[in-house]
Amino acid sequence: MAKRGRGGASGNKLKMTLGLPVGAVMNCCDNSGARNLYIISVKGIGARLNRLPAAGVGDMVMATVKKGKPELRKKVMPAVVVRQSKPWRRADGVYLYFEDNAGVIVNPKGEMKGSAITGPVGKEAAELWPRIASNSGVVIFPTPPAQQDAQTSNSYIAGQVPPFRLLVLGDPQLEGDSSLHETTNGSFPSLENVWSDIKTGRTREERSDIFLAHWRDLIYTDIPRLFQSYRKRLDLFGNDYYLAHIYRSLHWSTHPTHVAVLGDLIGSQWVTDEEFERRGTRYWKRVFNGGTRVEDELTDKVRTEIIGLDEKWVNRVINVAGNHDIGYAGDITSDRLQRFERVFGKANWETRLRLPFPEEEGQEVPELRLIVLNSLNLDPPALDSSIQADTYKFMNDVISSSRPVEDKTSGTILLTHLPLYKEAGVCVDGPYFTYHQEQYGAGVKEQNHLSYDASMNILEGIYGMSGNLEAPGNGFGRKGIILTGHDHEGCGVYHYLPEHEDFASRAWAAEDWNTTSFSRHGAVPGIPEITVRSMMGDFGGNAGLLSAWFDPNVKEWKFQYSTCALGSQHIWWAVHVLDMITVVYLGIVGWRLYVQNGIVGWSLYTARENGDAKEKTLLNVTIIPVGLCIKLIWRRHNLQ
Repeated sequence: MAKRGRGGASGNKLKMTLGLPVGAVMNCCDNSGARNLYIISVKGIGARLNRLPAAGVGDMVMATVKKGKPELRKKVMPAVVVRQSKPWRRADGVYLYFEDNAGVIVNPKGEMKGSAITGPVGKEAAELWPRIASNSGVVIFPTPPAQQDAQTSNSYIAGQVPPFRLLVLGDPQLEGDSSLHETTNGSFPSLENVWSDIKTGRTREERSDIFLAHWRDLIYTDIPRLFQSYRKRLDLFGNDYYLAHIYRSLHWSTHPTHVAVLGDLIGSQWVTDEEFERRGTRYWKRVFNGGTRVEDELTDKVRTEIIGLDEKWVNRVINVAGNHDIGYAGDITSDRLQRFERVFGKANWETRLRLPFPEEEGQEVPELRLIVLNSLNLDPPALDSSIQADTYKFMNDVISSSRPVEDKTSGTILLTHLPLYKEAGVCVDGPYFTYHQEQYGAGVKEQNHLSYDASMNILEGIYGMSGNLEAPGNGFGRKGIILTGHDHEGCGVYHYLPEHEDFASRAWAAEDWNTTSFSRHGAVPGIPEITVRSMMGDFGGNAGLLSAWFDPNVKEWKFQYSTCALGSQHIWWAVHVLDMITVVYLGIVGWRLYVQNGIVGWSLYTARENGDAKEKTLLNVTIIPVGLCIKLIWRRHNLQ
């Protein structure tokens, strides 16, 4: 098959069906800020009478941004096509097509303007443009032939479903009685002593003034407060089912293998044990209905299992301890920690997930480590030093039981609540610490991030990164990703050790994931941290989707993270209010049809002709307004 030269960055590609002529509009699937691209010309294609130049996957085009950031619009820039919806035939006989046409913005050398690609990429583009391949999470390669060895045939082939899929949610913060009006004096306290107060008046005018004062309190204070209390109860009820809608919809549509909530499950650590139990019941019976707590026998010790073998993980919910659940280091007590673990699960635990590869001598089976860490008491001073010591012992056990740093067949996913240290301006929340007074233990009262030292312990301890070229693994550490909560706005950063500084004086830095280039080139030790945006309605009902798979070509784990927002709670309320109005309206219509047909009661008689005789059959009908309305309209039409 003839080759066609298109000026590719590293070689040429075979001839293929072209699906994007000049004038076509394709999606922009990078994070540069552009939404779509209008193709102006195709690089490497000359003019031909009555024929428009066309591009396919892997071709470079000149394009302009039609929708996107203002600074990108009305500018002509190079782009590379990575997906097309028109089918084409590969050399191995496989026909392939994507759901959309998409491309990424590049410079003339093929270097991407963005830092990540959303969705899969055709291997035609990945082979021609190495920088695009390094930024893509999923590359569609041909199906492997049957004679491949066992390890390759059992491994994850990009384009198939990743073996590990985590649905991650942040900060639901269920409120309860602490947000409701106290009713210890009754619903109308202004009426409690009205008669006794009136009797204290010595004149008619004084008694009249006392009565009017109580009347004003009733009208302007008690009644509005009562309505506000019922409105708040309705709001809490609706909020529970709004959060349940997020979990249920995404769990049904994304088919995750695991589910995690990154802390702040309830709204306050100061609630009573009875209120904590009530919110825990709402959490499991309403919000995560169908979900189950991770059993203690799975978290009491480190377990190793095959990914996907235990199907119960689909419904288990991994709960991370948040500051609103157990408090900060200066608030955590054994009682608060015990009630959290009783209702939601252990605060510190680890499990290991292996791919179904046969064990061979001298080769490690690819393994994914899932670590749940209580980071709330990593920074001193703590109210209970024994609980803090337990957390550090758990971290030391994680470090000591890890595979060697140079072993890239192991990947680590850390789930914790507090984000790692970063300078002000990188994310919405900047560094912030406050402490209790001496009489209350002088412990940590509030914090936005972990301290620099605590963050360094995680990066250099759990992930083994040092930047020392003479260290094992050249100081690059272990492959992995960190998922945190706490900052409701969400954030994505890359922690790294700057390469231009002296090794002894280098300090950890963090940059926005969309702007840093270190994550793309891998020139310095670093790891991504994703702070998951809150699932609360005020923040758009967000959720995170993390996929992990083992790439047999480079023999290491790959990770891809994306977000999904289901919209604010106002949309959910509007839909349900409209549903209720519709049901009531159809119920009224159905009742009017009852009356017009002379039917009263809860049974419906239908007439049926049988020769010359008519017989009546009694049908018991459940009173559902929509169903009854349809039945009556159908019956009336037949009788007429």
